[in-house]
Amino acid sequence: MKALNYKYSMLIAACIVYLSLMKPPSIDSPLLKIENIDKVIHAIMYATLSLAMAFESNVKNNSLKILPVFIISTTFGGVIELLQSYFPPRTASWGDFIADAIGSVLPLVILLIVNLTHYGRERESNANSPEYGGRNRSHKG
Repeated sequence: MKALNYKYSMLIAACIVYLSLMKPPSIDSPLLKIENIDKVIHAIMYATLSLAMAFESNVKNNSLKILPVFIISTTFGGVIELLQSYFPPRTASWGDFIADAIGSVLPLVILLIVNLTHYGRERESNANSPEYGGRNRSHKG
C-alpha cells in the first residue's frame, strides 16, 4: 500500500484534521442554527474520506477491501475526537464519533451492494455464455 496511491484520501484527511482542530469561526448563519447540523457535516466529511479511500484502494474489484477502509476511516474519526479534547474550545463527543462512523459506512454499503449486484449479473451472464457451458450454447446435432 503506497501512500501516493492515496493522495486524495490524504488530502481529505488533512482537511478534516484542519477543520476539526482549528478554532471555529464565529459565523452567524441560519444554516448553522439547524439542529444537529454538525452531525450531518461530520457524516459528510467521513463519507467523503471513506469513498475516496474505497476508490483509491480499488474496492470495485475486491469487496473484501471495504472492511479495512471502514476501520481506518472510523478509527481516524475516533482519534480526531480524542485530539479535540486538547484543542479548546473543541471537545470530544460520542455523538460526533457516531456521525463519523455512520458517514464512513454509508458509501461503503452502497459500494458493496453495487459490487454484489454487478457480480450477480456478471455471474448470470457467464452462466448463459457458450464458453462457460451456459444455457445459450448451440447444440449440434
